[in-house]
Amino acid sequence: MELDLNLAKKKSGEYIHIENSVEIDNNLVKDFGVNFASKCELKIDYKYLAKEVSVRGQGSVYLTGNCFRCGNPFKKQHKFEFEEIFLPESSKVEEDDYTFNGTFINITKMIEDNLLTSLPHLFLCKDDCKGLCPQCFANLNTQTCACKPLINNAFACLNDLKFD
Repeated sequence: MELDLNLAKKKSGEYIHIENSVEIDNNLVKDFGVNFASKCELKIDYKYLAKEVSVRGQGSVYLTGNCFRCGNPFKKQHKFEFEEIFLPESSKVEEDDYTFNGTFINITKMIEDNLLTSLPHLFLCKDDCKGLCPQCFANLNTQTCACKPLINNAFACLNDLKFD
């Protein structure tokens, strides 16, 4: 996705608002166990500020996959925000600085980077997913089980000690 730098220069210091959608490659998240189920919807504001361009906005995309706790399939909307500065290519200081050259700014990599860093480390079907019983594997979201709770405590063996 590209932003028109000429338009930003004409309105120097003023934000320009655009709304667009972009297809995100599923290969970006193949190791996470999820897929993108929609295009990424974007609301972007950008402005030219004395040789740099400020870009901010929000994005949302639907994700599909299987819940980490219970294994059920899910489809959830993921929202994220971003705010970055793009520098002229000649002013690049750091390896990972976002830069522009010419009359258009390609923001695809910036969108992908911000989307990936905003993803949760566990994908759940719902925030309060109870998962599976570790003994009988019943889905605790939809049923209850009669299993005794496991005691996972190194000192539990002391309960069986008899003192005279």
